[in-house]
Amino acid sequence: MSEIGYIKLHRQIQDCWIWESGKFDKRSAWIDLLMLANHRDKKFMFDGKPVVITRGQFMTSIRKLSARWEWSTSTVSEFLKTLERDNMIKKESDNRRTLLTIVNYG
Repeated sequence: MSEIGYIKLHRQIQDCWIWESGKFDKRSAWIDLLMLANHRDKKFMFDGKPVVITRGQFMTSIRKLSARWEWSTSTVSEFLKTLERDNMIKKESDNRRTLLTIVNYG
């Protein structure tokens, strides 16, 4: 792709009826990941310990994304693996959470 600039996309788009009108495709899922990512560092408690999630990251789970996008958990997992292989995200998971980092978020 050529460098042709960028657009601003406000997170408020998620409140629009068209955003909530059915199952996500890969394009809308990718945009959703971009919008879910923190736009600044954030500290919160997780399992009783303070955790810092940096700009371009967010904590979720495969099950949460599956419910959000109306996809099976295996489809979500495969999609995230594809994004990882293409160096679009980095994923750190355990049995309680998934930390996603958008590569080149800035």
